[in-house]
Amino acid sequence: MKKVSVIFFWCLTTMLIMTCGSSRFVPSEDMTKLDLQIKDYVIKPGQKLYYAAKVHASVGSAVSVSVADKTIVKIGDEIFEYDNPKNAKMPGGDAATEYYIFEGVKKGATTIQIDEVFRGEIEASHSIKINVVE
Repeated sequence: MKKVSVIFFWCLTTMLIMTCGSSRFVPSEDMTKLDLQIKDYVIKPGQKLYYAAKVHASVGSAVSVSVADKTIVKIGDEIFEYDNPKNAKMPGGDAATEYYIFEGVKKGATTIQIDEVFRGEIEASHSIKINVVE
């Protein structure tokens, strides 16, 4: 519970201090979007995956993302975009999408853990195996 509370506080703080630029995240053609229904992916070193998480701090909706072995797959950029930047500072206007970019580093297998959190409690937990092959 303490870990989830710390993660929730970090997410809330991050969203409150971030500003939203005018450009929006557009994945490159060689990036693969993680689908939570697919539990195994095979990638090569240098290949990128991304996960798009819907978050809404003012109602308690957040996400926690981790990689078991960061020497095999690393978390690269984390991109935060308000759904409606003009309403971001208004009550309830902080709905957003948070993008997590992962990159294969070297041959091996690891797991990406994605926890969907609501008001400090884990609502759903997803474990995705990533095999990096040469």
